[in-house]
Amino acid sequence: FLSTPKQEEIPMLFGLCFFLVFVVLQQVDDLRKVYVEKQHAINLSESKTRFLASMSHEIRTPINAILGMNEMILRENHDEVTLDYARSIKSSGKMLLMLVNDVLDFSKIEAGKLEITESRYDLSEVLYDVISLIGERSNEKGLTLKTEFTAPVPVGQISDEFRIRQILINLMNNAVKYTDSGSVTLKVGGKNIGDDGYELYFSVEDTGRGIRVEDQEELFEAFSRADMGKNVNIEGTGLGLAIVKSIVDSMHGNIEVESEYGKGSAFRVRIPVRVADPSPVPQDFMEKRKVDVVSEEECDFLAPDAKVLAVDDNRSNLTIVKLFLKRTGIVPDLCDNGKSALAKCREKKYDLILLDHMMPSPDGIETLQLIREDRDSKNKETAAVVLTANAVAGSRQIYMDAGFSDYLTKPLDFKVLEQTVKRYLPEDKVQSREDEESKRNEDDGFFAEFLPHEESGVYGGTQGKGFEEKLSRIERLDYRTAIGHSAGDEEVLAAVLADIAAEGAERCSRMRDNVSGRRWKEYGIDAHAVKGLMATIGMKDLSEKAKQQEFAAKEEDSEVILAGAEAFIGEYESLCRRLEELV
Repeated sequence: FLSTPKQEEIPMLFGLCFFLVFVVLQQVDDLRKVYVEKQHAINLSESKTRFLASMSHEIRTPINAILGMNEMILRENHDEVTLDYARSIKSSGKMLLMLVNDVLDFSKIEAGKLEITESRYDLSEVLYDVISLIGERSNEKGLTLKTEFTAPVPVGQISDEFRIRQILINLMNNAVKYTDSGSVTLKVGGKNIGDDGYELYFSVEDTGRGIRVEDQEELFEAFSRADMGKNVNIEGTGLGLAIVKSIVDSMHGNIEVESEYGKGSAFRVRIPVRVADPSPVPQDFMEKRKVDVVSEEECDFLAPDAKVLAVDDNRSNLTIVKLFLKRTGIVPDLCDNGKSALAKCREKKYDLILLDHMMPSPDGIETLQLIREDRDSKNKETAAVVLTANAVAGSRQIYMDAGFSDYLTKPLDFKVLEQTVKRYLPEDKVQSREDEESKRNEDDGFFAEFLPHEESGVYGGTQGKGFEEKLSRIERLDYRTAIGHSAGDEEVLAAVLADIAAEGAERCSRMRDNVSGRRWKEYGIDAHAVKGLMATIGMKDLSEKAKQQEFAAKEEDSEVILAGAEAFIGEYESLCRRLEELV
């Protein structure tokens, strides 16, 4: 009697087991698909981020060249009509650069790599620059631009100066865009928190179009544009407020909006900062700051006793660093490889090390590790700044994690190089240029030893009127880009071109040997070097070919390398011969 039910249960048990196995297999398959799709989405996101970062970088390069050349027009031209045109180019160019930076920042935000870097800054300088930039646009629309202080605000602060500028520019630019008449007011205030803490307060208020209540909820979302029907003629990416919100959140602050449709809006931001100088920002800071948009920005310090080591496997890059530092009075020690740098660091204590990344083994990161770990090194704690052409999202963090104090992108900007060097030198090695000029009558010989003069050829000298004409004979060499990357000095450019020509034959021979021996890493290092050098002298097409070869070497794509290597090397070799003849 009992055996019958058991026999009936056996098929049911088999069926149940089969069903359970089927369910488990189905779940495993579903999980696998979810994982594959998730990984695919991550890869797509990373590819998009790399693409946006790369494209933003490529677009910024010609924009910076345009703004740089336009700045030379502002400095050297005295025709008022031409100056008006140039000022318009400057204003529009800066706005275009802001849009490109928005795209780059948004790609960083999506990748979770938005960087907050703290440093000391002068708030009055920040406010002046922001108001000067926004003032041009507000004047065009006939708006009144006002600044009010709701409380005394410490002038010296420690936070991320660049991000604070970005917040203010985005909010004030938005206020001007959406205000047809009336005024835009920036209110600045705050309160002390703790011993050296301060809660910085900004409020940007306008008498513009206002925002409907239903639109305020999605205001800080990417690509969101309120009231598109009414604001269809307003330019912009719709990224500005989303970026502001992300920056404020990353700085542990908060932002809120209050708006009445048709009457205006108020965006209020609170950000915690630290106090470096408690002196209040003067109410008349705009008037106290000297205004001279067409004058050349001079180097504000001298450091003739500073000991700086520059390491780069390219002689041309070392020449650029040496000449760019000349007006600071610094004469850097130079070496062209990591092993030599390690030897020098055993012999001498430096105040700062400037270290190229892409070098034959050891590369810049490996060299810094060797310097830090070498028991005989005198520079285990010396600040090091990496020089690199890598400017994609996350690059800075990679170098910070490797032990660098900062990083500079190539082609180098001489002003940025000067100020970066100043930031990391010991205070007792940095002298105010004004103080030194006051001593000039006491010791003319000492001062003349390192103060650059017009006739010296550096930062003002010239190779002669025919120099540009000579270089114009080289097909596809953009003289304006080249001179812009040489601090506007033809002797600097001539020295760089001479170095490129001098090392050209050896580099070409080495690249051919590496291709023949399929040593892709070594070949990629040389291609990377050529890419940067060609970008510096305005050979855009050849720089692009070098970039393609460099990336192919990184991927060990022998098919792409072998298909284009000889044409690339041959073109570079031909250029070096032409430079040797002309320079």
